[in-house]
Amino acid sequence: MKRGAAVALLLLAVTGCKRQKPPTATRVWLGPNGGCVTTLEHVATDTFACWGRTRSDVPRKGLKQLAFALDEATCALSETNELDCTSGLHVALPEVGGAIAGSGAGVCVATASGVGCSSAGVPFAESTAPWSRGAKVRAVAVGKTHVCAAYEGKGVVCRTFDPKSEDAMTFPDLDATALAAGDAHFCAALVDRTVKCWGKNESGQLGDRTTNDSPAPVSVLGLDSVARITAGRAHTCVLRGDATVHCWGNNERHQLANGGTQNDGRAQMVLGILGVKEISAGGDGTCALLGKDGEVRCWGRNDACQLGDGSLQEHSVPAGIKFRASQGDGPLGPNCATL
Repeated sequence: MKRGAAVALLLLAVTGCKRQKPPTATRVWLGPNGGCVTTLEHVATDTFACWGRTRSDVPRKGLKQLAFALDEATCALSETNELDCTSGLHVALPEVGGAIAGSGAGVCVATASGVGCSSAGVPFAESTAPWSRGAKVRAVAVGKTHVCAAYEGKGVVCRTFDPKSEDAMTFPDLDATALAAGDAHFCAALVDRTVKCWGKNESGQLGDRTTNDSPAPVSVLGLDSVARITAGRAHTCVLRGDATVHCWGNNERHQLANGGTQNDGRAQMVLGILGVKEISAGGDGTCALLGKDGEVRCWGRNDACQLGDGSLQEHSVPAGIKFRASQGDGPLGPNCATL
């Protein structure tokens, strides 16, 4: 073989083995049994990729928001105001505010007249009382048994998941911009960029540095400048204005990413990630989207490949999700299904 040909083959081999730059993520959503991302490649093809037990084979026409609902269903809200779930649910909405949330109980979405929900054995229905409050719905959050909605200038209203129920808890003084729900606790990010939480508190998930349950909202201590909020089963995390993440509550599966497993009701910064753009918690884990290069890092429980890194190993510190070798195919793990 001539020297020039040999050099060319060597260069080809080196180039072929060169590691591709991972796709740039633009959004991330984490559920109790897996998660989903969109990347620049997915945006171009109007798709998204999922890992763990979540599914991406849901119809969509311009993805606006995702939520995870009962029976491990993935629900997508489109730019054309259509709600589609892998469970087969399809609802064409005349107008929505873009707020959608789900849990093992079902899925709810803000509508022109209030809030509409679908749960096990119950088709999608818009509930009137107590939802009709003559104001725009800013946010919706769904727990294991209750759903809450935040209204512009009208406070927060919560009720059981039964769409026929007229029993409600009302917090008129909560001027909330965002809501988050665990199994049995709720938190509200307020206009003044502080946080208040209510409900169960056995793991310190209310952030008031006690383990006392509270039916009324209590302030999360030592926390301000909150930009986003999310909650898992019994832990809560926020994204602050300085692009850092702070978490509190249950830590039995490393949800607080502090290297230990002791529950803590004090909001504490997650180390190892800066410049965070977006966060999403689900079950006993959390994922963060880094704004600089679109990298996604997750931590917490991982026995069902929830963290998208291709392993079944829990992570006590943030770890990056892994993608297939080809661009845009979604996170992959050797023991994890990418659906």
